[in-house]
Amino acid sequence: MKDSDDSTGSGGIHPGLFLLGVVAGIFGPIIGLFVFAGPAAGVAGFMIVPTLFFLSEAHRVFHRARRIADIPTALVRSATQGYVELSGRLDTRGKDFPVSPVTDTPSHYWHVALLRRSVRGDSISGRWVPVREMASAQTFLPFRDDTGGAYVMINELYFNPGSDTCIAHTDRTRLKARTRADLEALRGRIPDALLTGDLGDGPWRVEERVLPADQPLFVTGLFRTVKSNRNPTLRAPWGGLLEGADRTAWEAEMRRLEGIKPKAHLTGSQRVDVVTIDTRTGLFQPVVLASRHDVETFLIRVNWREAAVALVGALAFTAIGAFGLAVALDPELLSTLRSGLYTLF
Repeated sequence: MKDSDDSTGSGGIHPGLFLLGVVAGIFGPIIGLFVFAGPAAGVAGFMIVPTLFFLSEAHRVFHRARRIADIPTALVRSATQGYVELSGRLDTRGKDFPVSPVTDTPSHYWHVALLRRSVRGDSISGRWVPVREMASAQTFLPFRDDTGGAYVMINELYFNPGSDTCIAHTDRTRLKARTRADLEALRGRIPDALLTGDLGDGPWRVEERVLPADQPLFVTGLFRTVKSNRNPTLRAPWGGLLEGADRTAWEAEMRRLEGIKPKAHLTGSQRVDVVTIDTRTGLFQPVVLASRHDVETFLIRVNWREAAVALVGALAFTAIGAFGLAVALDPELLSTLRSGLYTLF
């Protein structure tokens, strides 16, 4: 496998001039509509901007869902440089694992959250809001199948399917507490740090998710091969490199692979496979870890839902724009509608 090349060329039109041209091209006609055709026409013109944004977002997410459906299942040894799905386990050889606080499960990664049912006015809504969260510290996860190993690069692992970074799709353990007494009864079973400070009014629930130390796992992400003396980017939207303790841990692992002393200079003698977020096409295709093989269906469903929301937004702004244009063409329309509403109610 060849090393991936992250370099990009330079030249062409200055980005600032390009952005100025785009802004002038969009807002110039809109301002003209406000000045020469009245506010209603200006509103209609302005609705073009959010409509185009939502249509673009819907197209982006539809394309991402289609791309997920076409992911090839690969083996580490023969995987191509690109977006792939791998099936295997997180490597457990010679490692000590943190134990999850609620279920005492040896795991590569755990996350515990105290959530509270949100209250609106006098009624309790169905939305659960995080109050306190804790997670084990981890930046890269060693993954293996029958042919070889790779490192899954995670910045933070989220359990929100809408995340653009790293997502874990695993089973969860829930503990419920309807009253403050129920919550205090959980003390000793959950970390005390979750019970400090103002927790609001109940009901509450505690959720724990883990990536167990020895369990089949499915991973999707951008598969790349780098030299062991390189600092692989996490490929998050902000494009950060490994820093501080994360970088120290990575370099220690690379020295172990190269078989050199703890403080020796890395030589790059080893080729290392990594799985990262994919930002090559602007889709922010996340790294996904799943303990069940419905990850593809799960991701496609999430992306279709996001695309549907974007389309609804586009239709809503289109309707507002159409109404503004209709009022601009027929100024009496607004007063007619107002009279009709007064008559109706």
